[in-house]
Amino acid sequence: TVWFTDVTENMWFYQAVKYAYDKGFMTGVSDSEFAPDITLTRAMFVSALYRIENEPTADGELNFSDVSDDSWYAKAVLWAYNNDIISGKTETEFDPNSDITREQMAAMIYRYVVSKGMGPVGSWMINLDYNDVSSISDYAFEAVTYNKIIGIMSGDDNNNFNPQTAANRAEASLVFQRLANFIGQQK
Repeated sequence: TVWFTDVTENMWFYQAVKYAYDKGFMTGVSDSEFAPDITLTRAMFVSALYRIENEPTADGELNFSDVSDDSWYAKAVLWAYNNDIISGKTETEFDPNSDITREQMAAMIYRYVVSKGMGPVGSWMINLDYNDVSSISDYAFEAVTYNKIIGIMSGDDNNNFNPQTAANRAEASLVFQRLANFIGQQK
């Protein structure tokens, strides 16, 4: 197999990219490039979750005007919608090509874990101590908290979560590796 020219063993994300690629959760942007620094779109993220779940059958109608039935991510979006992992930016738009923010990732991961019956039980909320905790949207607060507790997403070296920041492909590969490991431990 030809490895990516832009991912070398000395990079912090090498093992995570290798894992996400070997498991089929993520592919390169070309045969020789992974593009670790480019941002991940909402369609890319949902598609990776769908692959983590082994691409189950998804039945029904897509109600998003911006997701055509023949798009490469249509089945993933339908599956995620059917399982309450996504609701869309609006009732009629998924916004597949926009960059996914860190808090949107946290929310989708949380809903995915809950849909698998692996969500939080009992009293579990903690006080989030991120410096930028006040900038986390209400809809994502519980999800960001749970992601921190189970170790899938955390803050940066300055203890900021950066909820509105777009996630890049390197960060996402690490998130997918941690998520797959978490799911494997729950089984």
